[in-house]
Amino acid sequence: MSRLCLSDLMHPCTSATIHSSSTLREAAERVLMTGLDSLPVTDESGRFAGLVAQAALIRELLSRSSSQAAVAPIVSHSVASARTTASVDSILPLFRSAGITMIPVVDENDCPVGLIHRRDVIHYLLEESPRECDDAASSSDNTSHAAGPHFLSAKRRTGKL
Repeated sequence: MSRLCLSDLMHPCTSATIHSSSTLREAAERVLMTGLDSLPVTDESGRFAGLVAQAALIRELLSRSSSQAAVAPIVSHSVASARTTASVDSILPLFRSAGITMIPVVDENDCPVGLIHRRDVIHYLLEESPRECDDAASSSDNTSHAAGPHFLSAKRRTGKL
């Protein structure tokens, strides 16, 4: 069983994350900018609070007269997340569900730092010899891609994931 760390596979999510007090308009604009199906949401302390799905956003925009309402009422709080130091193999069972399209990755303070998408899992499952996770290094270093090149980095640069 491989020990590839989530920090080695994840996509940074800084530009995709919104605050629970963000407006519907801000969330909609972020969805359009990122192309994501769901956006990670943080609470007032910057911790992961849940996800706002495109479908919920559309329903809310259709039912409200103002796009300036906060997204807080439509945040899904029952969302699986994983730590940067977890192995990719540990989250694979979560992707068996048809409803799971991505899993937020959080740091030791529960702040969102990345996302793992279905397509990342497909690449991982097709990869013949992915880089192994060093348990000692991963417990002290929770930054994304700090330990070296990402094994999908060449594919990312070409835009082909």
